[in-house]
This record gives sequence, C-alpha cells and structure tokens, in this order.
Amino acid sequence: MPQLIQALKNQSYADFEVIYINDHSADDSVNIFKTLTQNDHRFSIFEAISTAPRKKDALKQAIQLAKYERLVFTDADCLPPINWLLEIAKQDTLSPEAVFVGYSPTLEIQNSKFKIQNGTINNKQQTTNITHHSPPTTTHSFQTYETAFTAWKTAAAIGLGYAYMAVGRNLSYPKSLFQKVGGFDERLLSGDDDLFVQQARKYAPVLYLSHPDTFVPTDAQPNFKAYIRQKQRHFSTGKVYDRKPQIVVALFHVSHLLMLLSPLFMGWKGWILVALQHLIGLWISYDLAKAFQQPQLFTWHNINRYLYLLLQLASPLLGLLRKEKW
Repeated sequence: MPQLIQALKNQSYADFEVIYINDHSADDSVNIFKTLTQNDHRFSIFEAISTAPRKKDALKQAIQLAKYERLVFTDADCLPPINWLLEIAKQDTLSPEAVFVGYSPTLEIQNSKFKIQNGTINNKQQTTNITHHSPPTTTHSFQTYETAFTAWKTAAAIGLGYAYMAVGRNLSYPKSLFQKVGGFDERLLSGDDDLFVQQARKYAPVLYLSHPDTFVPTDAQPNFKAYIRQKQRHFSTGKVYDRKPQIVVALFHVSHLLMLLSPLFMGWKGWILVALQHLIGLWISYDLAKAFQQPQLFTWHNINRYLYLLLQLASPLLGLLRKEKW
C-alpha cells in the first residue's frame, strides 16, 4: 500500500479523490494509510458498513460515497504510472459514458517495508525497484505471459464489440452506469469485474486502453501455489458467464489442442497445421511484446504457450474445486 499511495500522490492529474474502505482489516494498513495521507484532503478512509468482509460490499460503499462521476479502480499492490489518471481523464473527455478496461502487467515489484513508530512511518528500505522484465523463474515468467495473452483476448473481444472480461486493478466507468446496470452480480463473492462488464456493454461502449501510460503494473504471485489459488478465484466466475463467451472461449482452447494433436490422425498434413499454429503464435507474441513493451513475451513464447494451454484446459476443474469464501 505505501507504494500505491505515493504513486497516487505523484499523479500529474491532481483533481481526484481516493476512498479507502477498511473492510475488517487485521493488519496495520489503516495506520499506514492515515500516516501517509495526513494533511492531504484528497484521501479519505471509512469503516465498512457490512458486518461480513466482502469485497463487493466495500466497493459498493465506496461508489456510493464517491463525489465524482468517473470512477477508477486499482489494487493495493499496484503502481500506477504518473500520467495514469491524466490519460483516463483524456479518454473521459472523449467518451464520458464509456467503460475503460486497462492492462495490468505482472512485474517484479520489490515492496519497501514500512513500520509505524510513534505515529510516523519508518521506511526500512529507501528505494523501490521495479523492472519491466520477468523475474528469472518459470512461475513469474509464465504469469507475465498469461497476463499479456489474457489482455490480448480481452482487447480482441472488446474490439469485436463483445466485452466479457476486465481486470479490477485497472478499470474505470461512470458512477451513473453502475447505478443503471444495477450494481454487482450477487451470485458470487468474486468476479465482479467480468460480470459487470458483461452487463455494462448493454448500456454503454467498452473501450480498451492501449496507451503505455495507462498500464498499471502489479506484483507477481510469489510461487505457483499462490498463483493457482488466484486463478481459481477467476475461473470460478466462468460458470455464471453469459453462454456465448463460455462457448467461444472453450472452442478457442479446444481448437488449439486439436491442432496440436492433429498429426496423430492427419499425418504430415497435421504437422503443417502445427507449424502454422506455431507461426501465428509467434506473430501474436511478437505483437504483444511490442504493444506492451515486454520483450520477454516473445523470448519465452515456446515454453509458455503450452503451459498456458494446459492451464486453460484445466480451468473448469480448478474453478469447481474452489470453495467460495472471502
């Protein structure tokens, strides 16, 4: 959180407010927030009204308290670039009724350690190191690839006029649209971002933010177990998706698997299909590496594309195995 607060204070666009809902936190986050934001009227903190810790209840409370029409969302482990809000404000001027879906790359963010001492913050580590290259582990490299490839599918669906996915750590929409849609879907504890966008597209345009100043990096999961736990939350939402995106996404991944297996039942013609699939995948990775300014997406493509396919094919099972709790 300290890095996020500093990043928000450094924004080149200054006319904004930050609403923090203390949703039954058990750590020192409230004291950290109050200490780092004292004397800055743009930052406000409120206690959660709900008696149960649920993300969507806290979000609804914050939305109700917001005084501005344009809402922007991010997470505590994110580091928005200095012109993030400025670029969103520019887009809002052009399309004030639209939903803006942004990219949030998974990067290595070495968090500084802060401690409250006599009402002040003691920063044990003076610098925060942020790199646009994946850490040298298979888990982090794959997270970078999976995040970028998911963003590509998200942007493609939006471009085709059928938005079905978003990331809550870089998302923006008008307050009036939230009210028009009827708020969040109450069927699940998580997955609000995807389900909201699927409903919002019926009332307003959905646009994907492609400017580099709108990319909001987030810290990678420390290991594969934590990463799978995170993915289970996302996959569990798929069971209540609209039927069309469920079918399209399933066909997309099954077709990839069938093409890889095609040499078994098509002989040399199947190998041609595999080669074509590989070339198309390389082209997509190269395009993503340029667009998202992450060259490692192309470097590690050959390994990560197969890991990605396995993860997507296993996603229904992972979603079913997840126990709903918050």
